[in-house]
Amino acid sequence: MKACFFRNANTGTASLLAGSGNFSLNGLSRSIECGVTLSTTTPAEYQRHIEPLFHAADALWNAATNLNGLLAQYLQLWTPGSAPRSGQAPSPAQLARGAYQKFWIEVGYVTRNRGGREGNQFDMPRGVHSFFGLQAGANQALNSTIGNVTFVGNGPPLIRALRLGNNSMEKLTLPFPEEYPFGTYSGKILEFTRQPGGFSIDAYELDDFEKLLRQSPRGVTLKMGSGRTYGYRN
Repeated sequence: MKACFFRNANTGTASLLAGSGNFSLNGLSRSIECGVTLSTTTPAEYQRHIEPLFHAADALWNAATNLNGLLAQYLQLWTPGSAPRSGQAPSPAQLARGAYQKFWIEVGYVTRNRGGREGNQFDMPRGVHSFFGLQAGANQALNSTIGNVTFVGNGPPLIRALRLGNNSMEKLTLPFPEEYPFGTYSGKILEFTRQPGGFSIDAYELDDFEKLLRQSPRGVTLKMGSGRTYGYRN
């Protein structure tokens, strides 16, 4: 758990932010985390509800091992990873002939197409269908099916549609999240890997996948107009 305390010296009020997310862009605004914020409106509320928590956290901090005692040892063990690559999107021909074994994408928002339940559709960049071995028509109509994708690796194979949406983006229908061990697709990085007979799916938190990406031997990282990232790797 991470916690941060804010206190207004002029008013005597304060706020507390605590939760599972790192204090980073991903942790605070993009990953799916669990947290709470507490705010006081009077000095008395601060003294009653937040000040004891601050003193408890301060005691833990003062009792912690000094970083200087660990830093030298850490630097001996640490090896730098390669930075995530950027580059030009592969051509449909490259994707069709299997130049990359894996396609990954930051899912972001998942369309709630199942009433109040977790959705299983999301938008992808135009052209991704080539990775899945599909071929779109020269004048593919909006809201029409490009082809079907077979998902394997978690029970019997599942066949789901990939279509061109009304917004001119490709929309992939995923297996229901309760059929996979993910629980939710929202906010995840999904990675699709070529397998005999279809494609497997893995889901990652953003921070975890960024570490994995740095170790990838070769690949390309791209960005959609919305800011979501995606790419291909081996």
